[in-house]
Amino acid sequence: MIQLSIYHLLVIGEAQTKVASTLNHNKASFKKCHLFMSMEPLIIEMMNKAFDV
Repeated sequence: MIQLSIYHLLVIGEAQTKVASTLNHNKASFKKCHLFMSMEPLIIEMMNKAFDV
């Protein structure tokens, strides 16, 4: 269980590092990402309504 936790922390850390380097590389993509993140709840809500039977 401890090894699994450490592995997850490493994976999360690696992902954050990749995201950070990508954002530093391209500030425009950060703005797009931020816009999408702020719209995400709305998108999820719309999708839920669309799939509501």
